[in-house]
Amino acid sequence: MLQAPLYFEDVEVGYKFQTPGGRTITNAEVVNFAQITGDYNLVHLDHEFAKTGMYGENIAHGALTLTLAGGMLKRTEFWSATAETLGDLTGFKHVKFNSTIHLECEITDKTDNGDGTGTIELAVHGIDQDGTLVLDNVRYYNIAKKN
Repeated sequence: MLQAPLYFEDVEVGYKFQTPGGRTITNAEVVNFAQITGDYNLVHLDHEFAKTGMYGENIAHGALTLTLAGGMLKRTEFWSATAETLGDLTGFKHVKFNSTIHLECEITDKTDNGDGTGTIELAVHGIDQDGTLVLDNVRYYNIAKKN
């Protein structure tokens, strides 16, 4: 686990880290997400329908996986203060119920904003328990400088 807090000056391009532990996506979370968003697609909620589909079982909403990844990054206690912007989403694969994902991350760019903060570009890769890449995206974080 990373030491907290790290500031803009503490990290360099190429710095890599993983989230501590994993996160299992449960049926209850998928149902709750459907209720919040109104996305009642049968592939997420109807077991019998999902059996006949291309995945053979229910899968989590892609947006749920993306949202959980954001929360998992906060568990790293990586930044002292941040403002997050979601960047490119280049890859998504289906995530089945009870899949456990962890994140593998790498800083791919950093820019001094000249105002006491810097922007970090972070490549975020969600990996499931089988080693399959299920999420591939870029996030930008505005983080504090030491001085």
